[in-house]
Amino acid sequence: MRVTRCAISLALAAIAIFEAPESSFAQTTIDLGNNTLVYPTTPSSHDADLQMMFYMVATACDGGAWDGPGITSSLAYADAHNPPYNGVIDVTILDNSYWRLPSIFGFPLTNNDIVMSTSLAGDLNLNGVVDSFDYAQEVTFETNQNLQGDLNHDGQVDSADFQLMARSASLQNEYNSSLNYIGVPEPSTGAFLVLLLPPLLSSRMLAKFRRSRWPA
Repeated sequence: MRVTRCAISLALAAIAIFEAPESSFAQTTIDLGNNTLVYPTTPSSHDADLQMMFYMVATACDGGAWDGPGITSSLAYADAHNPPYNGVIDVTILDNSYWRLPSIFGFPLTNNDIVMSTSLAGDLNLNGVVDSFDYAQEVTFETNQNLQGDLNHDGQVDSADFQLMARSASLQNEYNSSLNYIGVPEPSTGAFLVLLLPPLLSSRMLAKFRRSRWPA
């Protein structure tokens, strides 16, 4: 199908092909839900693609409201807009040219891949906890102004990001394994989704879905 503006919710197993000019993605919304997106790049396109991912998550975050176009998470929106208004669920960007992980959630990675995942803010290595390792990494990201540490998506890594990380760490035991705030009935369990996309800056996109652990 051809699109110039779209909203995509990652909930069901599917294969979708999108053809659109690059300019259309400024008005595209991809809702990760409680899922992970793996975005392959090439060495020549990686830096530009990474900047595009930072931009698309920042526009979706919209200062913490999670109501803008881009790469978003309905869980982050719900966490910001419903009691107790914690606002600690995030879309974490992991640049595997930096981390060089062989895989994530059992899905093989290359060093050119960019990973975006719904997580608690500050879970920089996406291992499910915000801990001293993440804090030490955040110090490095602040020193280098590496936007993987820009937890509030305002374009810089600073004290506000450390404050959000500390808040997230203090509240993490109040969320279950599905990032559901305790007190809300826990959803049924399914398989973890990994979304695979070829380079966004090309005119043809292939999205390959596996069923989410977060029910529709």
